[in-house]
Amino acid sequence: MLQRANRDAGLISTAESRMAVLQSNINAADRRVRDTFDQTQQQTYLLKREIDKVQFLFDALDEASFDLLPDEHPIAACEAVWTSDQDEPEGRLFLTDARLIFEQRQEIAKKKVLFITTEKELIQKKLWESPIGAVEELEAEDKKSFLRRQELLTLRFSERTRETPGDVTLQLKNTDNESWRALIRKAKTGQINSERYGAPAPEQQLAATIEQETTTPPKDLPTVCPNCAASLPPIFKGMKQVVCDYCGTTVNI
Repeated sequence: MLQRANRDAGLISTAESRMAVLQSNINAADRRVRDTFDQTQQQTYLLKREIDKVQFLFDALDEASFDLLPDEHPIAACEAVWTSDQDEPEGRLFLTDARLIFEQRQEIAKKKVLFITTEKELIQKKLWESPIGAVEELEAEDKKSFLRRQELLTLRFSERTRETPGDVTLQLKNTDNESWRALIRKAKTGQINSERYGAPAPEQQLAATIEQETTTPPKDLPTVCPNCAASLPPIFKGMKQVVCDYCGTTVNI
């Protein structure tokens, strides 16, 4: 058309119109290609974040001062500060399908010279744990101040024990409190099991559960101490043993 318009001036407007259509098609193709790459880049970024979370979880478990139970499965871990405790210990919060665990992991100055730390000591110990079924209430709060934002998560437990405080407030790091609140709820209800790799569809899981409940008699949970006959504390999901408040006998569930 350009060659013909070069010989016939009357075709110039037609050539310009066709060039405009061609340019529009080129722009549309360019946008489609860019959108495809943007989506791929976004998916790659999200996948990398998930891989980093899993890597952190397993590294944290390798370094932890406690062991998982034989049939306990880890779900997530993050850096956290126990802000409601007067000492505000720093450490890691662990979530499994059976427990919620906070472990202190903090370097503390052991020796200073002229206000400069010359020697540090790593403090690492489990400060508290709770069966996942004993988590009664969760509150997420974003506390904002000048150039600062805190992801706060408050947990309240059904009953205070030797291993579980009444309630705790944690400042989560490198994550968001809403995601953790959702994960804890999924772990408590058992919904997290449907997200396992290779897990059957929800309707198949429901059918299997109903069949198991109708064919397998429920296991009676202990209610009294076999040693002193005192009433045992309540038993929640995730508990593998219960300790008698009166004589200290440990009863396996």
